[in-house]
Amino acid sequence: MREKLQKINGERLRFKATVGRFGKKTAYKGYPLDTVCFTDVKFFSGGVATDHIWFTAGKRIKELNLQEGDMVSFEARVKPYLKGYEKDEVDFRLSNISKIVKLKIENNELHFTDGDKHTY
Repeated sequence: MREKLQKINGERLRFKATVGRFGKKTAYKGYPLDTVCFTDVKFFSGGVATDHIWFTAGKRIKELNLQEGDMVSFEARVKPYLKGYEKDEVDFRLSNISKIVKLKIENNELHFTDGDKHTY
């Protein structure tokens, strides 16, 4: 279980992560959906949130043209979900991802692709 996320259940926060890999998942109907795994997920203010998290790669994620190893920043809400074969274990996920931007580090400063600059 993701204990750090459990403590902030329901909150919407900014996170930063590294793009780990891409994949696909089966949809209820129709074609498979593209997915992306973010690794080394940290709270933007500092501290590890979780080692990895999967998201469906929606329009905005695809527009960013992300590659493995890219750093991103995004906002998401912490929510519980049932996992496991019997759906009997509660775990926590990041949901309702928004405001995702690609990050770039130059001279120890973190730059958003939208032009903002923050010390890293």
